[in-house]
Amino acid sequence: MIQGSKYIALLFFAIALSGCADIDGMSDEASITSFDVLSCRPGGIRAGQPVKTGNTIIIPYKNNASSCPDIITVEVSYTTAGSVVDVLIDAGGDPSTLVFESESATREISLITKSGVPVTYTVKLENRQSELSILRFAVQHSTPAQAGVPSVGVLGFCSKTVTLMLARDAFPLTVTPDITLFDGASFKNYTPGGNLTFQTAADTHTLTVTYDGEELDWTVRLEVAPQLPNSGFDEWFHAWSSPNETKEQIGRSATQQFWCTTNDPLAGFETTKVVGERGGAGDYAAQLHTNIKDVVGIRKLGAAGLFTGFFKLNLAYLDDPVRMTKMGRPFLLRPAKAVFSGKYTAGRPYYMQDPETKTPVETSDNDRGSCRVRLEHWTDNAGNVLYNYTPVTPEEYEAVTRVIVGEGERLIDPVPNWTRMEVPVVYQSGLQVTHIIVDFASSKDGALFRGADGSVLTVDNFNLLYD
Repeated sequence: MIQGSKYIALLFFAIALSGCADIDGMSDEASITSFDVLSCRPGGIRAGQPVKTGNTIIIPYKNNASSCPDIITVEVSYTTAGSVVDVLIDAGGDPSTLVFESESATREISLITKSGVPVTYTVKLENRQSELSILRFAVQHSTPAQAGVPSVGVLGFCSKTVTLMLARDAFPLTVTPDITLFDGASFKNYTPGGNLTFQTAADTHTLTVTYDGEELDWTVRLEVAPQLPNSGFDEWFHAWSSPNETKEQIGRSATQQFWCTTNDPLAGFETTKVVGERGGAGDYAAQLHTNIKDVVGIRKLGAAGLFTGFFKLNLAYLDDPVRMTKMGRPFLLRPAKAVFSGKYTAGRPYYMQDPETKTPVETSDNDRGSCRVRLEHWTDNAGNVLYNYTPVTPEEYEAVTRVIVGEGERLIDPVPNWTRMEVPVVYQSGLQVTHIIVDFASSKDGALFRGADGSVLTVDNFNLLYD
């Protein structure tokens, strides 16, 4: 088993060898030929037969419990072929035990070959939903008209909730839903086609689904003028162990994240937790830094990012950071603008990347920060609308067809004190919004390796405003 410094050394060795066409006497052929699930923990998780497509392995599962566990542990067995000399799970761990810290998390199984080049498989969970699930919840009709038609923001298969999003407050609200269940399932306490009435935004309805003697409660709730989770940037957690334990990631835990940063123990383009705009206990802000760093021995200028989505360092994409970021989180409404508090310091000097050497070269430009807001409509390659969809692998993300519904950008000049800033959203399509991207950068062209060493953007209290 490869652990710690041995793993890092292997990465460097693999990088050095990856450009070689052939290594005399060594082989980099390796593959997983079979893959099976032996057991799952905790109880209530039932795994199906894994599906292997290329270097991606999908473990389908069903969950009949009233909630989803924070951590799912899967015991597996598999056989390999080729010149495999070692196997590792991510940066260490038991290769027969895969621990998923959230439903959307992935694990990587790397087969280390005689030449030192890892052949990596991505393993992920896929919730096939249980027979007690609400598969679809659409709003056929609602009153009063001034409330607008509620959008079905979330089908929470973990929390067993249906969340209806409203842009404005108008009560009492009566909703006539169209609900789809599994064949053979039915409601215990609701007649299909009946109305659900909410006297206040705090009201809820409980719908009990029954199937083959089992039953499960689902809650229908409202969210009026919804905001993005943790948009005050007050919740942070320790995502890495020593020696990176001082680094923190934004969110309550690895399973409760909406925002993401480009923090990574190997990179160091950092978004850090600092005292927030109001300065009280528990009030924090996010501070983004642009710096020149050595990333696995390569000198790079990098701008920190804070955005709605996911980031994972991939050594193959060091010259294409956009491929390491998967931007977009499910969201259905059309806000008129975004507002946030910010302050900005522009560093000196300004750099761009030399096209030949790929290293930073000093120029005379001035740096600016940025905040971009984009609402998008996502579909798959068959034209199906991807509501509540969060891609996991780069291949899944790149397979999505995206249409911009509305967008806005605010460029941020140096300002020493907290300043309230606006990002108006201009809409250019009548398509249904399915996802939102909010993207802060300490250097507006940081993705192109342009920016000033030492630029700092601090942001707090992000809000969406509706007409």
